[in-house]
Amino acid sequence: PSGVEHAPNSPSGLEHMRVAAIAFGLDELAPVLLKSAEAEEKWLTMAVERTLQSENPDTQAVALELDLPTWVSKTDAAAPLEALGTFYADAGKPELAMPLDLHATTILIPPPPQVSSTEDRCRGAQVMLSLSELIMRREPTAQVRHQTEAWAAKGLDILADAAKRPKEDGSICDYALAAALFNMGVLQEMVGDKSATREFYVLGARQARTIGMQEI
Repeated sequence: PSGVEHAPNSPSGLEHMRVAAIAFGLDELAPVLLKSAEAEEKWLTMAVERTLQSENPDTQAVALELDLPTWVSKTDAAAPLEALGTFYADAGKPELAMPLDLHATTILIPPPPQVSSTEDRCRGAQVMLSLSELIMRREPTAQVRHQTEAWAAKGLDILADAAKRPKEDGSICDYALAAALFNMGVLQEMVGDKSATREFYVLGARQARTIGMQEI
């Protein structure tokens, strides 16, 4: 027994997780099954809703106790949020995508004293870069430029730190770092800082060559 109690007929956090995993899997099958964008949005929305409903201390305690499979990891918990955010971003609805990206970052990179794996932190940094790109779509103002650069810089800092830590070859961290450096170059070019633009492009190209990337 876990010692965790639930109201009668009330789905547990783990049951919400299982439903979220099934709904997310159905969404991934949507292109194969030739389902519509409406169907894709429906399954992703269900996966996100169940993921959010599963987020509570009791769920985390039970997950640890039962040594659950990888689909209950932080990475997979954030995946539906990222996917629905990407869906809305591609649909030209950044105002719907941004809250999803924000929540995904808090799952992948939770506040102290909680800790994340290096891979999860790199995934979170990637989401920050996506968030930066979404903010950049707004009307260009000084505040928008500041927010765009702040999120991009935060993601880059996390990836630069990850580069110093032991990890597997071909890690998502290595590829994300190359993309982040190029993104910062683009941002610096937008504000007219030629020196910083060149520096980030050179660093990005060097990182890409180091890991064997052909292009970004």
